[in-house]
Amino acid sequence: MKKVPGSALRYDTFCKMSRPQQGEIREAFRRALINVWGCGIRPRDKGLRNIGWDEAERECYIVDFEDCKIIDVGQVDVPEFSEAEFRHWDLAEENVVHYRTWYDLDKVGNAAGAAKNGA
Repeated sequence: MKKVPGSALRYDTFCKMSRPQQGEIREAFRRALINVWGCGIRPRDKGLRNIGWDEAERECYIVDFEDCKIIDVGQVDVPEFSEAEFRHWDLAEENVVHYRTWYDLDKVGNAAGAAKNGA
């Protein structure tokens, strides 16, 4: 298996980024997913754990195609990208709000909040 540049996106890392940084990652992810779809691959295992972020190149990579559907691109059109994809892949603002609330990331003593919530 070939290693992609950058590192896996983690919930704590992504959720602590500024909104402009999160927006940049969302846009790079949108481009990456459309490229994957264009190759006839429809990933089914969606989540941050399967997204790589290359900070230097400002690019996202989608990894882990063990659970995917292969489509004949000559027979089926590439789907339109929908904002719902951000939610499915845990990149939507609502995912960020949920994570920040659950782990008390907006308070001093983040480790205490995570421990309180069973992390």
